[in-house]
Amino acid sequence: MNNEENNNLSVEGTGDLDSKVDVSSPIKPGSIVIYLDAESKFRFRIKSANGEIVGHSEGYNTKWACQKGIRAILKIASSADIQDTVRDNVSQAIGMKVFEIFKDVEDKFRFRLNASNLETILASQAYKSKDGCLTGIRSVKNISLNYKLIDETKK
Repeated sequence: MNNEENNNLSVEGTGDLDSKVDVSSPIKPGSIVIYLDAESKFRFRIKSANGEIVGHSEGYNTKWACQKGIRAILKIASSADIQDTVRDNVSQAIGMKVFEIFKDVEDKFRFRLNASNLETILASQAYKSKDGCLTGIRSVKNISLNYKLIDETKK
């Protein structure tokens, strides 16, 4: 069986990719949605419990690669540090996994989740305030622990 056929492939001990809903948690689960974009690339969105999109991935050529990206988010999001590049003039060190807060060209706040190899594995929507951006980061951290997986490519 090739990687494309194996939808439950375990990557580096992170386990099978499936919903992880903790019914005893006071925090409502968010969702991770796999979909095909207009260019037939696989992508995923992370949505909060209220349905707001808080982050999205790059486009992947295969579903397996997209699932690997999701696994990377699930593995590092809850323990990633927050680095405020708006306030502090710092850059990420290799070996650190961080949520990087920055301002875009329209002066809106955004975050990106960078893996320890400095690769961006999740990008946020734009926020009017830094508090909104921090709330988005908290949502991703919570969703990485309590989520519903929705695969819209199986329609």
